[in-house]
Amino acid sequence: MRQCLLSNLANTLCNMGSICIFILLTGCDNHPEEQAVMQTYQERVANVLDQPIASPPPQTNFPALPALRERLQPTIDLREGLLDILELSECNLIPLIAKRNSSLGKVSSPSQILIYEITFYQRLIECVPILEKNPDTKPETIARLHHIAHVKLQEQPKYLWNALYTGQEIDESLALNQATLPLGVNNEHPIQNALTSWEYFAQLSQMLKQQDYSRANQMLTDIEKHMEDLYKNPAGTPLLRSLMLLTHYLNTTADVIEARLQRRPLCFNEMSNPKADILKTVFTRFYATTIQPYMATVHRLSEQWFSAHTKIREFVSPPASTRLYDAKVFTRATDISLWNQYINARNRHTQAWQHILSQCNLMPNANNR
Repeated sequence: MRQCLLSNLANTLCNMGSICIFILLTGCDNHPEEQAVMQTYQERVANVLDQPIASPPPQTNFPALPALRERLQPTIDLREGLLDILELSECNLIPLIAKRNSSLGKVSSPSQILIYEITFYQRLIECVPILEKNPDTKPETIARLHHIAHVKLQEQPKYLWNALYTGQEIDESLALNQATLPLGVNNEHPIQNALTSWEYFAQLSQMLKQQDYSRANQMLTDIEKHMEDLYKNPAGTPLLRSLMLLTHYLNTTADVIEARLQRRPLCFNEMSNPKADILKTVFTRFYATTIQPYMATVHRLSEQWFSAHTKIREFVSPPASTRLYDAKVFTRATDISLWNQYINARNRHTQAWQHILSQCNLMPNANNR
């Protein structure tokens, strides 16, 4: 997180011109370098077009993660009485239940509870056919086991939800104190580790949805490693703040271009002019050279984030109390989704530039590329 380490020197160095400007723009958390670049780009476009910027400052109200009590999904606990009906050694469930009922088992993390539930269910469904063939097994025991298996199957989405969306990992990933991604972010950034882990959980959710417990249990051996990656490499807030920052400046720059075109054309009869040439230089130097590569990386990383959570939600369902937040932060198919707002801003910004560059016959082509 950027620290305002140079702010106390600003007054001393202001007589050095560009150094002062650099400090004021990049020295504090409130003015990260990526925001300064986008703001400069917007201002250059406005200056060339003689169009005032009437837009509000960037949105800072990042959506706060709902309280734990709103996110936690209650589950049905069927441990009581299991030892009484699972006396047959064929099930190999007694040690598992005993471990879950131990003092350490009672304070297990949501991820460890998920492992227990999936392992328990797989052993149970493998055991029931064996017990059914045993003439000594009572019919009521078989009926009870079928009931337990049914309940456990229905509860699996809740256990996965609690493992992913109620622990310290998601709290850290979506903490409000996380900053935007820096300019120059690339595939080596630690955020990629977290996104890889989210893709791992997306695959796990698909295995559970398909009831492919053999492969699911193989994947569960790596669960804690991926939980650690989620905790150590927060992904949610940096990605979403970056999307929000891009959304703001793409929209406000489009505001400037659209307002100017409504006021009067920049060019007539598709004839360029000096001001249009300057505008094209601003587009190339600020947007195409710096902002667009940053936007492409944020776009790609954000696609990984939203794609993983979309797949997970094919198996789990958020509680009613968190669905509004979920629609903003984890999904793409809603009007209030931060992803959709960014896509709309990107498309609007592209169309505005296409309009004004076409008006001046400056659209890239084979001759002027």
